[in-house]
Amino acid sequence: MSTIPRVVAATAIAALGLAVLGACTGPAAQPSEPVTLTMFHIDGGPDLDPAVDWFVEAVSEASDGLVSIEVVRGCCEDTVAIEEDLVAQVAAGAADLGWVGTRVFEELGVEELLPLTAPFLIDGYALQESVIGSDAGRAAVGAVSDTGVTGLALMPGQIRRPLAVEGPLVEVADWAGIPIASFHSSQNARTFEALGAEPKDVTFEERNVGIFERSILALENSLTMQDLDREDTLPYATSNVALWPRISALVAAPDSPAVADPGVRQVLLDAAAAVAARTTEFVAIDDAAIASACSSGARFAEASAAQLDELRATVKPIWEELAAGEATSGLFAEIETAKMGSPAAPLTIPNGCAGAAPTAPAAGSGDVSVVNGRWATPEYTYESLIAGGLPEQEAHNAEGQFVLGFEDGDFELQATSPHGEVFGCVGDYTVEGERLTVNYDAGGDCGHGGVFFTADFVVDEKSLTLSNMEDAVETDVYLFSSSPLTKVG
Repeated sequence: MSTIPRVVAATAIAALGLAVLGACTGPAAQPSEPVTLTMFHIDGGPDLDPAVDWFVEAVSEASDGLVSIEVVRGCCEDTVAIEEDLVAQVAAGAADLGWVGTRVFEELGVEELLPLTAPFLIDGYALQESVIGSDAGRAAVGAVSDTGVTGLALMPGQIRRPLAVEGPLVEVADWAGIPIASFHSSQNARTFEALGAEPKDVTFEERNVGIFERSILALENSLTMQDLDREDTLPYATSNVALWPRISALVAAPDSPAVADPGVRQVLLDAAAAVAARTTEFVAIDDAAIASACSSGARFAEASAAQLDELRATVKPIWEELAAGEATSGLFAEIETAKMGSPAAPLTIPNGCAGAAPTAPAAGSGDVSVVNGRWATPEYTYESLIAGGLPEQEAHNAEGQFVLGFEDGDFELQATSPHGEVFGCVGDYTVEGERLTVNYDAGGDCGHGGVFFTADFVVDEKSLTLSNMEDAVETDVYLFSSSPLTKVG
């Protein structure tokens, strides 16, 4: 589980093509003076889209520090149209830049980018790198000018795979009738319908609650997403079923320096090219996510060659439509050609990480009233969290005070930010000997629901001390076990 602050925490195509090509062939341009650009992104943190931070670093390097990027994470309201909202806000000048999944542009009337997220087409990172840097890719991103923003470049992202609640989705029969959270995209929904599943176009919170309550039994996302403390609610993944990559478009407000200042624009294009060159690093990121998630109980399956062929056959009509479409045929053909020379690198499943996920331990039978009360952490400041070894972003997210409330098996977490904002969630807990297991429900401010932590505990009239904490993110371990909690109620 994430702590509260962490969770709550137009140019023509031809002109754009010249600008992008200039990133490779034109003279080195520099901005005339320091400038800070704001960039909207829908994620609440950097974990699910690490290329964003790569880009921020690359912009600074390409400009010798003259251009900096301020990323506004969790920019937009949690609706099914969150990415459409991002594009609209950037078009209106609310931010200089936006980093947004190319999947959204079909919903905005732009079809040119659809081949990038065609099912089972881009299945490897070397292929993805070659496509986003191709002439056809550059031309396609220019088409987003029809939505009021200027398309600058395509940016790489992790390949999304089926994550599931009750068992891995390996063959077509496994998909039959499965309610699956489908990110807002008509093409994604058509894919799942072709496979026999029931796509659900839901918000992030509705997705989390659905997974927790098992009204949704699968979703499409990266292996890193599973590794972010979701191994108990989404324990299964099919590692070699590559649905599509999370390729994003870097877009700009037409009046922003990102478009109007040639030096700034050139820095952004150079930085985008540097990020694209790192695309294959996602192989190691995926492998690390598998190993980490496995150690927390996730399990992985691989589809056979015959099963993969069967999956591809079910979506053949989507491929045929893209191959014949006036707006999509060029990019689709380029991807097909590049695909023949770029086989996907297999991911590594460690020994013991296949098969059935371990069952949850039986509920404790101890006296839950022994920890009754409200127990507060110290009031954490940014400086104290940095001194405690937390990364800078986590220290910003975790400022404030946290209160854990226990009452006869019911649990409540309340967090107060330095600005007086109060957030929280509820759940339950059990006691077994000197071991405390705390669970939280989906639907509150805490996130997707599941195990908050397990820990040894010692309690007296004034304090609750937690130690040997497991099943928790590192930040939570520090927040709740680095010092005793004080009784406040």
